[in-house]
Amino acid sequence: MAVHAVGGVYTLLDLLRVMDPSNGQLLFVAETLARKNPIVREVPILEANQALTHIGSRQSSLPTVQKRAINDGVPKSAHKEIPVTAPMSLFETMSQVDEEILRLAGANAAGIRQRKDAAFVEAMAQALADEIFFGSIADDVLGFNGLTTMFNSSTTYPNGDSSWYYNVLKAGGAGGCTSVWIIEWGPEKAHLIYPKNTMGGIEINDLGKQLVTGITASTEYVAYVTQFKWRCGLFVADERCVQRLANIERTGVANIWSDDDMIQLMNQLPDMGENPNTRIYCNRQIRTQMDIRLKDKNNVNYTATPDGFGVPVMRFRGVPVQICDALNTAESDVA
Repeated sequence: MAVHAVGGVYTLLDLLRVMDPSNGQLLFVAETLARKNPIVREVPILEANQALTHIGSRQSSLPTVQKRAINDGVPKSAHKEIPVTAPMSLFETMSQVDEEILRLAGANAAGIRQRKDAAFVEAMAQALADEIFFGSIADDVLGFNGLTTMFNSSTTYPNGDSSWYYNVLKAGGAGGCTSVWIIEWGPEKAHLIYPKNTMGGIEINDLGKQLVTGITASTEYVAYVTQFKWRCGLFVADERCVQRLANIERTGVANIWSDDDMIQLMNQLPDMGENPNTRIYCNRQIRTQMDIRLKDKNNVNYTATPDGFGVPVMRFRGVPVQICDALNTAESDVA
């Protein structure tokens, strides 16, 4: 089976497809994720170097380079790195399908069970997307810090490097605002992680028929049970690769999303939006505003071109724009 990895690195979707091409359950999960959640579908995922955490570093400054004269030398120099430890979480859920439903379905039983399971796969994808953006260990010790937790100040330098630009820009709104994110994904940039010596962080177990609790706590019935486990975390190797436009008013005409702000943030990315793994994430309200700009005959920033499946993809200055419903959450204002 042909696999198209992002920048030579597998996404979770790629891993599911190559684990066992003959496994219909894995392919079903892969296809469900492909339809339901772009950030889970596209983001590179790498094996961590630990079972529960990933230990890495961020480069905070480059080494010094000097001119040298003949018969003379230059002082020694070294680049500085900041050690970083990123935790991972275990997401888990179980589907239960009454055996009587499957008996009545006859030859369609397998398809009925998969359609029931699809809701659980979608829920897991949403839970992971929520954690990627809004996770906070301070609020939940079983989670990991998401992007909103990591990038919650407009006056903090990425990687502690004061020679770079702040990577959080404020739109000026207050109270119940939203954000747009521009992210360069990659092994040395930002990516998901899964525990060492596990299969891509996801595990699907058909537990067969079990006695389960009914709607009423005192009742029981026999159901086919499927267990889903998803082990995952987020590692940002280079904070410059994450740009956030925060404090965007979701209604009205003032302090709203702006093309000019987007251009500024894109130019603050290391590759200035030219890296093919760059993505823009927003909620449906912001995407609607972009669609309205797209139909303007004087528009120069937006295009809609087909992806590999023939589906039109909105692009801002060439960078794909993806809807992430996790960003519907009202955010705390960035200072």
